Amino acid sequence: SKAEEDGGNFSRALEYRRKAIEAGPRGRDWGLGFYAGLVINYATLGDVKAAEALLPEVSRLYYASMRGTYSASDRSGDDAHFALAQATLLEATGKYADAEPLYRRAETVLASDSKWAGEVWLDRVRQHLARVLIRQGHLLEAESEARRALLGALVKHGRYSSRTAGRLHSLVWVLREQGRYGESEALARAAIDIYVRIGAAPESLAFARAREQLAITLELQGRYREALVEYEAIDAGLS
Repeated sequence: SKAEEDGGNFSRALEYRRKAIEAGPRGRDWGLGFYAGLVINYATLGDVKAAEALLPEVSRLYYASMRGTYSASDRSGDDAHFALAQATLLEATGKYADAEPLYRRAETVLASDSKWAGEVWLDRVRQHLARVLIRQGHLLEAESEARRALLGALVKHGRYSSRTAGRLHSLVWVLREQGRYGESEALARAAIDIYVRIGAAPESLAFARAREQLAITLELQGRYREALVEYEAIDAGLS
């Protein structure tokens, strides 16, 4: 599921995550991370009703987990899963100011735990935080979070990784919002170059979003013919 998600095929990511839940053990509280991930996937794709229907189960599993004996890292992970499931659903429904403190909570608990501080999960959370900050107009703070997310991915995976390409999204966006079109364009092209070099499928939604970022930046510079080339590439790939 995670591999499909990194590759940009979210429908298959959802399919595998559901299979993981079905294959899980019965008779005990289990699967908080799996259900939280499912909520996040649905909310990210805009299926708010499906995400809302699953959130009560995430909540039940979270509070049930408090009765068990776990390591501090497991506790931090559970806290982050629950906060992110709530935050992503709030973001999907346009409640950015309400989502922000939950993203910050997830960032804090992960960054303060030695197990999670070096994981890709923290970079994703920082990207999500940057996203809601952009939508609220807090552009300088958003840029800082976006750069931290990208640097984390570069350290862990190097340049030519789908995860590094994915972390470029928020930075490209926030630079564009600041009118820094040249910088935004350069990073959008870098993301596309990564997807090409790692052999991303043309139908990858992540690849399409990278092309869309470049197209929007070109449009804002009045370079409509170049933007059209990108939109046509998106249409061909997704079709």
